[in-house]
Amino acid sequence: MSDAIGVLNASAAVAVGTNIVYTVPAGHAAKVQFMYRGVAGANSTLAVKINGMTIFTTAALTAATVSYSTSTVAHKNDAAASIVGSAVGTTIAPFAQTYMLSADDTVSFVVGTLDFSSMDFQVIGTQVLLPT
Repeated sequence: MSDAIGVLNASAAVAVGTNIVYTVPAGHAAKVQFMYRGVAGANSTLAVKINGMTIFTTAALTAATVSYSTSTVAHKNDAAASIVGSAVGTTIAPFAQTYMLSADDTVSFVVGTLDFSSMDFQVIGTQVLLPT
């Protein structure tokens, strides 16, 4: 593999369980952020993990509400009509924190209790081939 920049991988998985979105390839390192938009099922939960470390876990979510990231918070939950993009807090964007990853490190999300009805989860950043 070669160097990469932009969306490193994405997932639309909605089922209960762990969904590994991105794994750093052997011989590479990466600097990543994540962004997502998903519609919750009744009492669904959502967690995001960076290399197994939980970044956040939600409480039970109300059915049909939208979970999403903004540039200032890793998780926000609103009715779809509230996500209007007219302010930082209502615009879906990569969460501001940047994570430095080594070969085989992962970015994943975990859906709990009940499937989401939709999900678009993206890992964005740079991936570089390390010198040998």
